Amino acid sequence: MLAPVFYLFVSSAACSQKEPISSAEVASKFVASLNNKDMGTLSRLSATPLWVCQQDWASAKDGAGFTLGQANDISLTDVASIKKYFSDPVKKIAVERETPNSASLSLLQDELKGSEKLWEGLAIHLFRRGMGDVERIFVVGVDGKGKIAAVYLN
Repeated sequence: MLAPVFYLFVSSAACSQKEPISSAEVASKFVASLNNKDMGTLSRLSATPLWVCQQDWASAKDGAGFTLGQANDISLTDVASIKKYFSDPVKKIAVERETPNSASLSLLQDELKGSEKLWEGLAIHLFRRGMGDVERIFVVGVDGKGKIAAVYLN
């Protein structure tokens, strides 16, 4: 009699355990919340502090094309600052596909130059924002706790 009750308890506990979510899934959910202007989910998926680097494109000095411009690094230290920061750019930022490509520090050495230490130990996922005059990207770094710890956009 005790064995069936024990089996039922163990099997129901096993069924209620969630499968661990991959860093790619966390990154995709973060981007989906960005695209859907869902500040609640976006902030729940964010670590605090959340490091953000926004880098605009600039005209090349020789006038032929574009180069990466000045990087603007900021630390968002709480949920309110995360929501405030993304409430404006979210109106302008869209990511074409919510499926990331894995990336590495070496692949993104120009974009992440000067902030390499910040990205070490993070699972880095690259999203393409689309093409205009230049290819725009959105990069997220997921920490070991499954939170977005760093964001880069251009």
